[in-house]
Amino acid sequence: MHQMSKHRVATLILTFIFAQTANAKTNELTSLTADGWYQYRVPIADNAGSPCCQHTGQSDFCQLTASSRNLTINTSLTAKNLVILFKQRSNQIEDVVLIGDHCRVDSGGHSVKELTSVTSQQSLDMLQALSTSTDHHLATLVTAAIALHHDDDATQRLIRIAFDKQHVSQHDAIFWLGEARRHQGFQALLGLIENTELPMSARKQAVFALSLYQHADAANALQSLARTHSNHHIQKEAIFWVAESSQHNAFTLLNDLTGPTYPQSIQKEAVFGLSRLSGKRATPALINLVQHARSKVVREAALFWLGQSEDPDARVFLTQILTR
Repeated sequence: MHQMSKHRVATLILTFIFAQTANAKTNELTSLTADGWYQYRVPIADNAGSPCCQHTGQSDFCQLTASSRNLTINTSLTAKNLVILFKQRSNQIEDVVLIGDHCRVDSGGHSVKELTSVTSQQSLDMLQALSTSTDHHLATLVTAAIALHHDDDATQRLIRIAFDKQHVSQHDAIFWLGEARRHQGFQALLGLIENTELPMSARKQAVFALSLYQHADAANALQSLARTHSNHHIQKEAIFWVAESSQHNAFTLLNDLTGPTYPQSIQKEAVFGLSRLSGKRATPALINLVQHARSKVVREAALFWLGQSEDPDARVFLTQILTR
């Protein structure tokens, strides 16, 4: 075996120590002392659109002096960078704003210092620490910021938060796994749904997040949950989101679920799902159930949702029934 000289080993150790020291010095995020607004930029996740505070017509803008701000994402635009602005006071970060390249910022007279050497890993480290904040608005924003990073490590951090039932940002992390993290997020959501150690609220949130991932695999998985999942809470949640997202073949699936082989609670949820279909599909489907369904529960549910409908055809049908 080749033996390194003591001089060579010492040189390597010193080089490593120097590199670590140099890296520590270049982490601008951990060396800030002055109060005020700062900003830095990192590559944004693929197909993430362009985040901003408000989108009105042709204008995307943020006001740093606003008392409250929303996070909106303009999916018609493509940003190259995620710009993270944050306000520091007394060595604590108390506000975060997320924008893309196209978002105009009104600083309200505040100066904003640009940090130019922040890496994605340094950014993710800071944001993950902030994700446990007792300030719910801040925790929500920094979890979104993690999700919008381009790095694959952002997915792994979200997954760890999503599976942590004690984490205050668990539901936000689950949401962003479906909204922004594509196939890796999709696989994690399937695992979350089947994890019986998690609260049902988290598992149902994962079903919702699954509906956000615009991909055939997610659509098929959601329909499979709606048709066959052994837990009726999960099954009903999937039925709801199949109908809400108006997936391909949603009508066929929902109509099948009103059949006698399914429990009454599932039949009623499927009727509700049919009532939520867009366009003119809902009314004929409900009328058909009133006229032909074998189950009294299904017929009554269909009548109820026809009564809630604003479709004139539904009212004509109900009038005919009442005047017979």
